[in-house]
Amino acid sequence: MMKILIIVVLLVVSYPAY
Repeated sequence: MMKILIIVVLLVVSYPAY
């Protein structure tokens, strides 16, 4: 459960980085 939330957060945070 937590892993999914962490992955989503990482994707959202890393998205604007590009």
